[in-house]
Amino acid sequence: MGLLGKILPLQIGFHYRTLRDLGVIRPRDVVLLGGLDSSALLTCLDLAGELHAGVRCVSVDFGGDLTERPWIEAAAAHHHLHSRIENYTPAAFRADIQPMMWHLEGPIGGLMNCALAPVMAAAREDGITVILDGTGLDEAFGGYRNHHSLYLGLALRDGADHAEQAVDDYAQNWEVSPDHARAAAKAALTQPGTAIDGTIPVRPELLDAGLAAHYRPTTAKRTGDPFRDALIDYLQVRKIPRNTRMKDRLSMAYGLELRLPFLDHRLVEFALSLPPRLLFLRGRSKSIVREALAGVMDDGVRVAAKRSIQAPQGPWGCGASRCEATSRGCWRATASPTAACSTYPRRGPPSRAFATAPTTTVSSSGNGSTWRNGSACTSMETLYQTRCRYARS
Repeated sequence: MGLLGKILPLQIGFHYRTLRDLGVIRPRDVVLLGGLDSSALLTCLDLAGELHAGVRCVSVDFGGDLTERPWIEAAAAHHHLHSRIENYTPAAFRADIQPMMWHLEGPIGGLMNCALAPVMAAAREDGITVILDGTGLDEAFGGYRNHHSLYLGLALRDGADHAEQAVDDYAQNWEVSPDHARAAAKAALTQPGTAIDGTIPVRPELLDAGLAAHYRPTTAKRTGDPFRDALIDYLQVRKIPRNTRMKDRLSMAYGLELRLPFLDHRLVEFALSLPPRLLFLRGRSKSIVREALAGVMDDGVRVAAKRSIQAPQGPWGCGASRCEATSRGCWRATASPTAACSTYPRRGPPSRAFATAPTTTVSSSGNGSTWRNGSACTSMETLYQTRCRYARS
């Protein structure tokens, strides 16, 4: 398995045993969420000799084209464990939005974070007290598409010997043309602050002109290596602080302790010491993790291409809050307000970017990763606050 294949199980096993010896974890108080990282966590517990029949897997699924049920069930079945999968529906989403605002006291970030509510509720219902989550591998080992794009961009810029092969590998892994791969690589060099799938999360044309003129996302230069700086930026600034804030608040709302063993500083420091090329072998993101765990976890999960967060945010948002522009340039909901948001307190006018969105219908870009119109540049709770405000006016 190589060095990493030995380090990961030792690290996770030590983390688990420490919690167990402190009395924080009882023999059946571990839950893992679906996905490659959590599957790796499950495998590491097995390799460390800490896996037992009491470990339970719980996850959430949206069904249809976005279902991840086959991967979730395969990961659990490989270790002869049962998986509990909560089906998330538009009705559950509408019921969860107001409690989520209350629990998080800040931006929710997206539908997937709402979908974690039934996971936490299910864990609590089963008497679980501690959740182990796979957060950290993507950020430390270059798991996101924008990391891959930046790696490719730097290889092309520097004329690396493997650059052309890296283009072909990127194109094959992400199922795009070589020209698209080159364009993504170029964009990664010139447009910092992209979302995890490489898209630009802000639409400057919807922002106030003064704000748009000063919107210049940057990555702090900590090491002098643009790629490592990007990983550190995700770990310390952009991704992990926001992610852990939301997950910690939501887990505690249900009386659960959330543990993130892959964020142990020793593992992160090891990841940042690796040559970037080892993270994208044969065009697969986070490839060194995949290679390290070959033969000890389900291969279908291990080699599956990285998928962006599989949540129908666009379609569900459109159905829950289809809007039309009024003559005064504000938004009026044409659907009946949900019970969840009908009692939400008014907080003042919506942002100018949202109120003056130029089109009349909220639409989706297919997979729900981007909302067009004003909702593309506002958080989900802003959409609902605004919707309720103008539905009542």
